[in-house]
Order: sequence, then structure tokens, then C-alpha cells
Amino acid sequence: MAIPGTRIDVRPILRRVQSRETEAFLDSRFGAEILPLLTPIVLDRAHPLPTLRHGTWGLVVRFRGTNSRKYGVILVHPALPPFIEAPDYERVPLEHLIASHVTALFGRSAIESFWTFRIAQDDSSAIGARHDVAEFLAAALQKTHRKQDALARRELAGPRSNLGPRSNLA
Repeated sequence: MAIPGTRIDVRPILRRVQSRETEAFLDSRFGAEILPLLTPIVLDRAHPLPTLRHGTWGLVVRFRGTNSRKYGVILVHPALPPFIEAPDYERVPLEHLIASHVTALFGRSAIESFWTFRIAQDDSSAIGARHDVAEFLAAALQKTHRKQDALARRELAGPRSNLGPRSNLA
């Protein structure tokens, strides 16, 4: 588990077919209102998974790679609504709209698959299926948490002196 008391729920995103009118409306909404509030991150050594708090959600993206699996995340701003009202009175889940633009968010990277994720309070009575993407997120989140703990310990220790203790060897 990533951090005590944390559960990571991962679910596949099923694509929906919509009318051309609805797609055009959603594309317009996406560019104007949603895209500016998304944070796409390709995860690597230089760009680790940031701290994710309970309630954070987004998409996990697995890229087609040569030898090893590479991942990215799209963090969704909490101000965004969970559904978008389409002109045909359909309520489109926000993750479906983001998923339809996922290739544009990561440029020329080839996308293998993607899922939605949510960071939730751990409920030990809940039974969830293990998922390799959840395991990946848990490990990345744990690594970020350890780094932050180490930095906090260094800050609490205060500045270090380079002078060290004096020796009696004159």
C-alpha cells in the first residue's frame, strides 16, 4: 500500500459513441474549460509522481515502449465537474471526455492504454481487485512520500556546519 490509510482505485475507461453535434460541443468545452485545468505528466526519474492527497483523481496512461513500460498521469483539478451536460441532455463523465483527448495531451507518444484512478481513504472492509496500474501508482506514491519525509527530517535537523569538532592534534 502506498501510504497507510490510502487506497488506490483503478478502473478502465469504456469509450462511448456520441453524435457529431455532441462531439463538437464536447471538443469545444474541452479546449476552453477543461484543458487549462489538467496536468499531464510523463513519469520518469526527473518527473516523479507528485504527492497525491485523498480525493485526488485523474487518468493513468501506459505508453507503448520498446523494452520497459512507461507511464504518465493526467491530474484533474478538483474544480472540474464530474459530468459535462451535452446538448442532447446526455451527461458525459469527465474522464470519458479527457480520455478522448489523451493522445493530444502527450504529443507524439504512442498510447497503449489508460485508466481512471482515485486516491481514497482505505476502508479495510472493501474488497478490490489488484491491478498492475494500482500497484505502480502505489509504489510511485510511496517513493514520493519517502522523499518528502527525508526532506522534512533534514529541515527539522537545521543547517549543518562544515567545521565539525576540533581535534586536539595541534
